[in-house]
Amino acid sequence: MIHVLIDTSILRSSPNLQSEAFKALRFLKHTGKIQVHIPYFVQQEFISSQKLAFQDGAVDIRKTLKGIERLPMTKSKQREIDTKAADLQRALDEAKDGVSIRFGKLVAKMRGKIHEVQPSHGARVAADYFSGAAPFQVAKSRKDIPDSFIWQVVKDVSQEVRNLHVVTADKLMLEACDTLPNVTGYAKLDEFIDSDSCRPLLTKAKLTEQIAGLGATRGVLEDWVSREI
Repeated sequence: MIHVLIDTSILRSSPNLQSEAFKALRFLKHTGKIQVHIPYFVQQEFISSQKLAFQDGAVDIRKTLKGIERLPMTKSKQREIDTKAADLQRALDEAKDGVSIRFGKLVAKMRGKIHEVQPSHGARVAADYFSGAAPFQVAKSRKDIPDSFIWQVVKDVSQEVRNLHVVTADKLMLEACDTLPNVTGYAKLDEFIDSDSCRPLLTKAKLTEQIAGLGATRGVLEDWVSREI
């Protein structure tokens, strides 16, 4: 089983989670040989940032409309614009409200597991906060507190599995990964997908899918794939 933990920075790099790398993760789910780990803080940071993006978009639209209202136009055209603006605002609100549900569905398609904050995490984060231990840049750096909660999950999962792959664009988190013997860090999801750990599994899965529709030769090819890849 391949275990990979994804950080907020990676989710934000592809907000709709439709990049080729994320598509590969969803494809690999069907092999039953990959487990995606998502810390609670990653989940909440991503969801809140997406909701804020919709909220900011609505604000921008209202500002634009205020400018348009000052332009010369007929009353009927103004009513038409107001109606369409109200429809757009409603659509944005519905999209914002659906962020959590959509994210949950996408996580399920990747065979993702959400790791809740554990009772021991608070004390561990506090100790690292005052000492400046990884991933804190310096002691008492408040901006690094969310990353520290994510880091506690990295340490917990690394103790439960043989090897853990962590994908994060955060330099301090990557440096912290180097301190754990069975954890490998990647700055991009593409790097993990192309790694020696993941690429053979993806290649085998794609070949298996391609030969699934073949006739008499299917069994022979499946045996070859199992032996050689």
